[in-house]
Amino acid sequence: MDLNGKVLVVTGACSATGAAIAQDLSAAGAQLVITARRAERLRTLADALPAPAPHSPRPSKTRPRPRPCRTWNAPGLAALTR
Repeated sequence: MDLNGKVLVVTGACSATGAAIAQDLSAAGAQLVITARRAERLRTLADALPAPAPHSPRPSKTRPRPRPCRTWNAPGLAALTR
């Protein structure tokens, strides 16, 4: 399966199943947004995933280009929503 240029979200990425899914999707070329409750395990998984292959999607007038994002943990997100 070729997922180059696709951005996918994997929730529960620190569980065995979530981590395996993230690894398979990353190996297929997807750019991932991974989430989990345990920030330390999430960072470990993120460091272990291969870097996404460079691609040059066609510019779109309706879709912004992907940007790097921060890692947030549950207390940080809770503070933002208060």
